[in-house]
Amino acid sequence: MANLPEPSRKRLLSLLLLLRQQEEAFSDKTGGAPAITSRTIARLTGWTDATIRRDISQLGIRCGAAKGYSIPELQAAIERIFGAATQGQARHRCCILGLGKIGAALLDDSQFSGAGFQMVAGFDESVNRVELLEASFPLYPASRLEQVIRQEAIEFALLAVSDQTAVAYGQRLVAAGIRGIVNYTNVLLTVPPQVQVENVSAIHSLRQLAAGSFLQNK
Repeated sequence: MANLPEPSRKRLLSLLLLLRQQEEAFSDKTGGAPAITSRTIARLTGWTDATIRRDISQLGIRCGAAKGYSIPELQAAIERIFGAATQGQARHRCCILGLGKIGAALLDDSQFSGAGFQMVAGFDESVNRVELLEASFPLYPASRLEQVIRQEAIEFALLAVSDQTAVAYGQRLVAAGIRGIVNYTNVLLTVPPQVQVENVSAIHSLRQLAAGSFLQNK
């Protein structure tokens, strides 16, 4: 599924989250497998029926029945495409870089439970912060970044450092072999094509919302 368009990828990942949150609500009271129709998905997401059916068809799932899509089948297909965990198994090893307010909040790794990701390390420039903060996984000074990433076979990093140091740390993550970065900073990172970056800073998201609102109102 290397040719899956970016908009479809994002919608399918959002759909997976929706299915996990609403599975009980969609359950068949007669004892059958829970199901959901494209019309219901459209009502909950704002996407069109045609867009939903097109995205799901790219998973190899076809459904013309009025009862809709089998939720377990749909979940399994999306999880298979994106390498997400099934049955609570953790597959992808991750780290947090920067343990300030945002990074410290992410130390509660219960939010990653069952989602296919395991937080295995945290890093910060401040040795005092590393020693004082508590986490269920080891915390290290940033000087050990490359060593630990390679040693622990870490694939993904959550970058929550200051904007002033974001570029330098982004380069270090790439050099250490990180495959993807969730960027909580306001800085645009330049990375090789094989490294994925997801920008999730509040400023970046608000600018996207403002741009979208402006284009809709033109």
